[in-house]
Amino acid sequence: MIQESKTLERRRLAKGLKIFLDVIFYVLLLAGFIVLVIGPVASLTGHEVYEITVPVALDEDALLQEGGFGGLALEDARGEIRLAPPQFGPKAAFWILSVVFFGAGVYGLLLMRRILATTAEGFPFHPDNPKRLNHLGWVIVATSLVAGISAYLFGRWALSDPQHAGLPLSPTNPLHGEGILFGLLVLVLASIWKQAVQMAEDQSLTV
Repeated sequence: MIQESKTLERRRLAKGLKIFLDVIFYVLLLAGFIVLVIGPVASLTGHEVYEITVPVALDEDALLQEGGFGGLALEDARGEIRLAPPQFGPKAAFWILSVVFFGAGVYGLLLMRRILATTAEGFPFHPDNPKRLNHLGWVIVATSLVAGISAYLFGRWALSDPQHAGLPLSPTNPLHGEGILFGLLVLVLASIWKQAVQMAEDQSLTV
């Protein structure tokens, strides 16, 4: 009886999480449509300016103005540069990357929804769940790498403009360590889940 109640609690929790992911999923679709379709179309018709947001970092040797803080060094300070380049190339590259990241986010949410759906149905050790989690881990690792490298390249391109010459700014670090580490942890969890699925299958065969 205790085991059955725990199972019901897990299934209810999985259903609740799936509903939460469903809301996020449809909100993401709506936001993606607005940002990736309506915004660029409005800029092409001349009603809006298509701006690019480029992350930058403050140089490690940058100091505050003398006086208030006595030349206190700033470390790991980050900001953004917003610009509207007249060239079509940077706009197209930024839009393509946005579509790639949007697609990766949608695919990741779909994988998580499928995992929670099978769990809510009472099949947490479905053989496809470790594969889905493994795909999710690689998606996180790949998007983290692409995001870091693209942000670095866009930062170098933005700071090469003469109007930004002399500013104590530099491109951001091309490695997103937190995202890569999280993706690797998901891959490890997928491997453990795969072993659990195999153990569950062996137990069902012995019974």
